[in-house]
Amino acid sequence: MKPISINEKIVSNIAAVTRKLNIRDSFYKRDFLTIDVDRETKLRGFFFAVAICHQTHHLKNQLKGIYGWDYLEDGFVRLMRDFPEKLQPEWLVKRSLNEISHLLASTFSDSGLPEHTTFDRLEERAFLMKNAATYVQEEFAERFELLLDYTGSKLLNEGKGVYEFFPDMEAFRDPLQKKTLFLLKLLQDANLFNITDKEHLMPVMDYHMMRVLLRTGAVEIQDETLKAKLSQHALLDHDQGIREACAQAMKMVGEKSGHGVLKMNDFYWPLGRSCCAETTLCHDKVCVKQPCTFHEVADIHHHEKCVLQPVCKGAEDAEYRGMWQPVVQTHFY
Repeated sequence: MKPISINEKIVSNIAAVTRKLNIRDSFYKRDFLTIDVDRETKLRGFFFAVAICHQTHHLKNQLKGIYGWDYLEDGFVRLMRDFPEKLQPEWLVKRSLNEISHLLASTFSDSGLPEHTTFDRLEERAFLMKNAATYVQEEFAERFELLLDYTGSKLLNEGKGVYEFFPDMEAFRDPLQKKTLFLLKLLQDANLFNITDKEHLMPVMDYHMMRVLLRTGAVEIQDETLKAKLSQHALLDHDQGIREACAQAMKMVGEKSGHGVLKMNDFYWPLGRSCCAETTLCHDKVCVKQPCTFHEVADIHHHEKCVLQPVCKGAEDAEYRGMWQPVVQTHFY
């Protein structure tokens, strides 16, 4: 028996639910995607926001009531609009990690004072920004437009495709390409860039999405020791097998639902973030985020029950409901 497997029946059931869902038009009209700045500034904002986006659950703006990625978008909108010079690769390359950390701490602080920031792992995030800036400065004359042109709009292109050279930047070194794929999705949503060899796309495998797949039973853990570690939120040495199975399962959902692989992030990141997190809508009758992110993103009228409740093992089984995403030390997601 395999220690990790995909339950194809549940995957098909999730796909059937997903097929009936749609995303609100307003989701694609938010400020981060539609901000009116020049293309290169926008590309810089997208690249650097994604580069530092991992494990942002501590990041919050109490005044605006926004958290995690939503706060990242808010901060980078302000940088693109008011301080575009601080997103120039040349500016970042000349700064120390402490100076870039100070920029991030000040940007992501309710008061504007760095000591009040809720952002953690600042030096690591500063390094990822500077590393990407240095690469683009040295290889593409500081222009992300040239970097995208180099790909030929392909994921695989005889060494020039997105999958092939993006890992030269530390932020995009994940073998499952989570940040790379998330960046491509944002660029596509903003009509800035489109991939032509879509057959090579994989889903954006976020930890919220892994948790949903484990709780529904779409991805099954037969190894009892591993299952116990997941339910106990224990630190793992790695999560490669779980992530690979989750990516394959979600790719199947995307293909079977007809919505496409990248769009799965729009459905199941907000659902995991709000309806299926520390509390579960199916059992606790409340979403963690208020207002619920899934209800704001998905075009649904009522939200008394989780949309996956009829097909989810965790809705009835406490053992599945107690599953948690792998806890690992990584900047990949």
